Amino acid sequence: MKKIGSVFKIMLSVIIGLSIASSVWAGGTLRYATIGEPPTLDGQVTTSDLATTIAQHVFEGLYTFDSSYSPVPLLAAGETLSNGGKTIVISIRTGVTFHNGKSLTAIDVVASMNRWGEHGSRGKLLFKNVDSVVASGSHEVTLQLNAPFGPWKNILALLNGGLSIHPEEIMSKAGKKPLEVSDYIGTGPYKFVSWMPNRYIELVRFDGYSSRSEAAD
Repeated sequence: MKKIGSVFKIMLSVIIGLSIASSVWAGGTLRYATIGEPPTLDGQVTTSDLATTIAQHVFEGLYTFDSSYSPVPLLAAGETLSNGGKTIVISIRTGVTFHNGKSLTAIDVVASMNRWGEHGSRGKLLFKNVDSVVASGSHEVTLQLNAPFGPWKNILALLNGGLSIHPEEIMSKAGKKPLEVSDYIGTGPYKFVSWMPNRYIELVRFDGYSSRSEAAD
């Protein structure tokens, strides 16, 4: 939901969640010191706040929270519910690109959901109510619940320990162990460059980032 800006380098861990409403960012390099070292940037399998404050600039989810803490679409374009709330069809935005140049499709979303649902603590909470998740179109995912489950969108919007979206080829081989740094590929406004333990994590602006068209909230 934010417009992207300049080269982004973080010393000693990485940046807090940028709650900057302005659509114009200053150029140059930003260095930000935190109180410790994150265990990983793989937010699907950790609820570390240190990890989330960094990872949220690299990875995105289907939904996020607006200024009133209501879940709103991010990589999702929208959704329709039927069958008494048990069938949820989520449309995925087109024209979104991963940091490796690959276009985001429903297959990536399904693979990410399956890995998160099996190994993520918040994913397991949601998937207790899930019968199936399938790619019902190139940019459409159908989530079939075994019973109506009101908090589904809030859970999908929470990136801390939540559903970050990754390429299918990475998710298909990922298990419960955190991802290797070579697999830190997301759709966010910044991409991962390097990690020097106890010194810095470096991110740089992703020039291929596809921002939503709405005004930042």
